[in-house]
Amino acid sequence: MNARPFKQRGLGLVEVLVGLAIALFLLSGLAAIFAAMLQSSQTRNALSDLQQRQLLAATILSKTLQQSGYYPNPTASTAAEMLPASTTSAPSPFGSAAQGLVATASSVTNRFVAPANDVTDSVINCQGGSNTTNAPVTYTNAFSVDTDQDELQCSLDGAAAQPIVDGVTSMHLLYGVDTLLGAASDAKSVNRYVPADNVAANGGWNAVKNLRITLCFANPLKKNQPAPAVAPCAADELPFTFFVNLIGQGQT
Repeated sequence: MNARPFKQRGLGLVEVLVGLAIALFLLSGLAAIFAAMLQSSQTRNALSDLQQRQLLAATILSKTLQQSGYYPNPTASTAAEMLPASTTSAPSPFGSAAQGLVATASSVTNRFVAPANDVTDSVINCQGGSNTTNAPVTYTNAFSVDTDQDELQCSLDGAAAQPIVDGVTSMHLLYGVDTLLGAASDAKSVNRYVPADNVAANGGWNAVKNLRITLCFANPLKKNQPAPAVAPCAADELPFTFFVNLIGQGQT
């Protein structure tokens, strides 16, 4: 007796639909994993970029502002001779001789004298330049924030301001003063932090020995990770605070 020959059959509609459902389920899982990995990568890149901009801003501000009031060779001249008062002249008013700093709550201007033939770049201005001439040069650096462009910028010697770091929405400053300046008990160190409009009542700008700077950066993750307001910054801004010792003004 011959066996009935086996009749090959194809997939039915039910099997095809089940297979498609399983495939779609697996693909949706892979898509979710890919989206999570992509978002994680974008988050890391955004935070890395933010940290680099914070470091750049802190480096430029620190290296420039710490030189406020500096001048080379104090044995040959005095600060008053090298940094005379300039209340009516550009690029910025310095009301007292030897004054190396003048500022507001949201902007700061300093000046210092760079030595001649500074081939080692020991003293640099806010644009990263140094003095390569054969005579000392006074640099005036005016830092501020362009709130329309969200940029930290600096004007060198009264020229048009140039952008330095982007993503900066505002700058807030407090001034560390030595209220005992000139007294017998003066330790030449900061004993009080005050806003700009209180500096005059606490020894004046020559008594400022330290700056407390807070930069507010736009939050690069605000779409996925909104940030609450942290004073002095607004919501979806990230505060970055650091201190700068004004070595040129006698900080110890």
